[in-house]
Amino acid sequence: MNKIMDKIIDRSDDVLTFILGVMLILTFANVVARYVFLSSVPFIEEVTVAGMVVLTYAGSASNAKKGSHITLTILYDRVSPLAQRIFDLIGYCIGLFFAIVLLYRGILMVQLQQKVGAISITMGWPQWIFGMWLPIGGALMTIVYIQMILSTIHKLATWKKQPVEPALPTEEPKPEISAEGGDEV
Repeated sequence: MNKIMDKIIDRSDDVLTFILGVMLILTFANVVARYVFLSSVPFIEEVTVAGMVVLTYAGSASNAKKGSHITLTILYDRVSPLAQRIFDLIGYCIGLFFAIVLLYRGILMVQLQQKVGAISITMGWPQWIFGMWLPIGGALMTIVYIQMILSTIHKLATWKKQPVEPALPTEEPKPEISAEGGDEV
């Protein structure tokens, strides 16, 4: 399952990069149109907003898999590696809860958009086409967090007692002095 998910994340990164490139080109074209024709192209704004929705929710799963979500490590860096794994597990459980809520609420939102027949203002597209990325992103994040939780539990179950070293050095290393009398780089 991990290999399949890794391939999906790798492919989604390529797709997200392509979408970001298209958004950049369209936004640039819209800026040029504003200055040349004194009017913007309305559908470009709508497509760009839709692209941002896709980037946000599909990209969240990719970031979760790579561990590149924003983190605050002030306490994490000062504890032992075992405590760090426990913190990781707690964080992954919180992430899983959030992903499940996102998935559930996203499904409800898409159902409501389909029920009321909501359409986009400029292009007249059904809103659920854009909204479906919320539950898709939530589902991908749910799978990723479950994998990360299982992996961390496995690491904790096989943890060997090792001497605990402080996570932060207690004293600064002293520079070595070379034969010429200067500091080595």
